[in-house]
Amino acid sequence: MRRTLSILGVGLLVAFLCGCASTKEPAPTRRNPDLLKPGGGGVDSEAAIRQGDSISVRITGIVPEINQVEEVNEFGTITLPYIKEVKAEGLTPGVLAKKIERAYMDGGYFKKLSVSIIPGPRDLYVRGEVRIPGRVPWTPGLTVVKAISLAGGFSDYADKTNVEVRRRDNIIKVNYKDAEKDPLQDIEVYPRDDVKVGRTLF
Repeated sequence: MRRTLSILGVGLLVAFLCGCASTKEPAPTRRNPDLLKPGGGGVDSEAAIRQGDSISVRITGIVPEINQVEEVNEFGTITLPYIKEVKAEGLTPGVLAKKIERAYMDGGYFKKLSVSIIPGPRDLYVRGEVRIPGRVPWTPGLTVVKAISLAGGFSDYADKTNVEVRRRDNIIKVNYKDAEKDPLQDIEVYPRDDVKVGRTLF
């Protein structure tokens, strides 16, 4: 009887140890970068032209040359001589330049020309409980943590667990304390984003 109980006890112990060994730590939650980018996918979202962007358009090899600054309107277009409206939103400067060249040549306006597109300054906004609220210059790879640092860091009343990134009609919640420790939580920010740091209740 005792031997039977001993064997049973050993069996239960082995089963328990096997169960512990097979238990895995849950994988960290990864944010899908494509869902967090303003363009969603396709072209490089960091370099893509967006509504409200100011771009310099220079067309050479024609007489007279065209050199003008255009703001991308609410429909995502710019207006140029002869060809009128050109869709610019979602395109990189290089792709837009080739599109404009093709439009002028296909329309029979010019046989040979060169188009260059120079994006204007691209800023985002950091406001709320930061020391220097306002515009922050955007650079590729800029994240929430870096943007708040450029805004002078937190005020004395900042709630570091309550940071919102507003991107058009979307709001992305960020816990700064988590983002500071885990790069996966420190999302990238883009031109015209609005980063707001909440105020603590205490």
